[in-house]
Amino acid sequence: MGYHGPKSGFTLLELILVVVFILLVGVAIYTAVGHKKPTVAINQTPSPSKTPIASASPSSTPAPNELDVSQLGFKMTLPDDLTDLIYSLKLNQSGSDVNGTPYTFSYVTFSTQSLTNADANCNAAAGPLGTFEEYDFDPIGKAGNASAATTRQVGSYYLVHETPQQPCSANQSVDNTQTSLLPLVVQAFNSASPLQ
Repeated sequence: MGYHGPKSGFTLLELILVVVFILLVGVAIYTAVGHKKPTVAINQTPSPSKTPIASASPSSTPAPNELDVSQLGFKMTLPDDLTDLIYSLKLNQSGSDVNGTPYTFSYVTFSTQSLTNADANCNAAAGPLGTFEEYDFDPIGKAGNASAATTRQVGSYYLVHETPQQPCSANQSVDNTQTSLLPLVVQAFNSASPLQ
């Protein structure tokens, strides 16, 4: 075995160290430039339950007399006497159809701030102005109290409107207010459309 002299070039270890160094510098530059996920603005409803309403994009704001229920993907136009409408939201609830087949649905219950102020039992979670249930299938004859009169297709899903079965208050004046607002909720329900 003889002496072959000095070798030229890089060893495998030196090459790996150079590649790792370049990757680290690249990651540092990428992070420093600020390539972060965009954040979505969150607004709070005035409801006592503080159910968040997330806007579809940070710059979009609902039109006057429009309520966006972005978590369920719909909006609706509110009649003038219903502009203080508030809601409480329940997502991914379990149910089963008339054949016992399980499904999930979400729902939103409604009140107004003035009705809640008149009687705390009339808060949004209690649903004194009714419930909108959302299904990803046509629920007529399969789920809840869905009927053609109370079900609307909104985009690729279905909304079912259920009215409350009893007054939210023992106070007759509050009960009268609740009763007078129910047709306005039906009007708002009939205006429901998908968020863009």
